[in-house]
Amino acid sequence: MARVREWYPQCSMNRPRPICKHSRSVLFCVAVGLLLAASVSFGEAAGPKTDSETLKLLKQWDGDDEAPLATLFATGQSRKPELAKVCHNEDQELHAKAYVVLLIIGSTATADCANNLNVEGESPMLLSGDIITGADLDRLEKLIVENPCKDDRGCKKQDDDCPQIDESIGYALVLNGSNRAFTLAKRIATLFKACRGEGLMAAEPFLKTESMWDARSKTRNLRLAPANFEAAMKQSAFFVPEDRQKEVSVELLARNETNSRMLVEVSYRCGMLCGSGYYVVLKKNAAGTWDYVLVSRAWIS
Repeated sequence: MARVREWYPQCSMNRPRPICKHSRSVLFCVAVGLLLAASVSFGEAAGPKTDSETLKLLKQWDGDDEAPLATLFATGQSRKPELAKVCHNEDQELHAKAYVVLLIIGSTATADCANNLNVEGESPMLLSGDIITGADLDRLEKLIVENPCKDDRGCKKQDDDCPQIDESIGYALVLNGSNRAFTLAKRIATLFKACRGEGLMAAEPFLKTESMWDARSKTRNLRLAPANFEAAMKQSAFFVPEDRQKEVSVELLARNETNSRMLVEVSYRCGMLCGSGYYVVLKKNAAGTWDYVLVSRAWIS
């Protein structure tokens, strides 16, 4: 995604605080309410006397308090019309938060919300639903062809011409598991290397595609019960670095009204300024077991 404003927060003794710097990850930046610097404060955006509960929850959601996000996920189906309406809000930060909620609850309004989301004058490539569709793959291939930084000679300067793509798409390609998705992920990794953008957060899943390509077998038909929930989630967390597997923790944030979707945070901590957290959305399949449908960064320190 487009470059976000640099932000260096105060350290928290209780929880690593996100650093939203050149991340190009919409879900990561929106989770802390810092995708863009809004021209008006949250309290002024819609007026406290007229704010609906949904708007209040969107405004309350930040990197330290995930309770509003959990509530939005748990009750999202009844909030879809209002969330879709927020997608046309001039406040791009609210718009982006509404997009994230629509995405994680599996709404068909997600694609329209993504199409209308403008980040600093650019339209980043975002997920439009639970799965990567043929149309999404077409768009990715077009993005690769049109990218001006196809080799070192075509780069203007470091990371300026890197693909305008959200990190979560890399994980979605891994979850897709098809040969076409694998080829696309490797081609995008080559672009990140050519534009010298290996340090960008968005590049990580593409650069690690080959080591994660068995993820599909780990993330389908999970039998999740209270007794094995944490262990099963740890074993399926393909996105956690191998040397951090022992430090993984799991937290179930919310279930939806019909118990057909779960929002889980999988994280690891390796020191005061070392760690990362991810949102994982699981969906119940026809067999009554669970499949991964989304992985995206929640925070990093």
